[in-house]
Amino acid sequence: MTEWWTYRLSDFLLFAPDTYRRLFELAHAQGWPWAQAAAAVLGLGVGLCAARAPAQPRAAALGCLLLGAAWAGAALFLGRHYATINWGAPALAAAFWLQAALLAACGVTGLATPQPGPPRRPPTLRARRTGGWLIGAAVAGYPWLAPLQGQPWAQAELFAQMPDPTVLATLGLWPLLRAGAPPQGGAERAAALLWWLAWPIPLAAALVAGATLWAMGSPTAPLLPAAAALACWAARR
Repeated sequence: MTEWWTYRLSDFLLFAPDTYRRLFELAHAQGWPWAQAAAAVLGLGVGLCAARAPAQPRAAALGCLLLGAAWAGAALFLGRHYATINWGAPALAAAFWLQAALLAACGVTGLATPQPGPPRRPPTLRARRTGGWLIGAAVAGYPWLAPLQGQPWAQAELFAQMPDPTVLATLGLWPLLRAGAPPQGGAERAAALLWWLAWPIPLAAALVAGATLWAMGSPTAPLLPAAAALACWAARR
């Protein structure tokens, strides 16, 4: 019997890298052109909300609602396509549906929070810059990784359709939501609790994605774990 310490991460991979990337192409073909148009609208909306989130609580709440819809789109990909090659995909899809619900709850709670109250603490400069760069990379930069690695555009990963860029954009909004009004009333306490509950899944998803890409020998494997660490650093006060 082979000793367990001789196994490598790639030994647990259930599919070939080409098969994994082929799923992106299949999902794009099935959703064309409405899925791509919806992803573009969601990406633009999240970017605009992120730009206003530090100063406008309602923009931050709307950003959470849009991100919730994006996570629902990524969950559909996991349940319909990724599940055909990975037996663990249904559990991952369930986690994405839960994350979509948590983000929607964050948005609804934020919209229900009355505007008068204690002044909001402005986010630090590092939080604004880090959040903006991560969201921009997820929405506008991530699709370019496919052609840069010699893959066709049909296999590009789009925000709100594929898991990895959706996780990246969520990590970008996290530091911007961290700077809010101190929790005093019931609505503020509920929003603060939901803020903490909404971030373990994106952090874990970033690590899982990094491990999967590492097992496939992809040069982009460190991207999401590094983004998770950067978001944690930027969210610190």
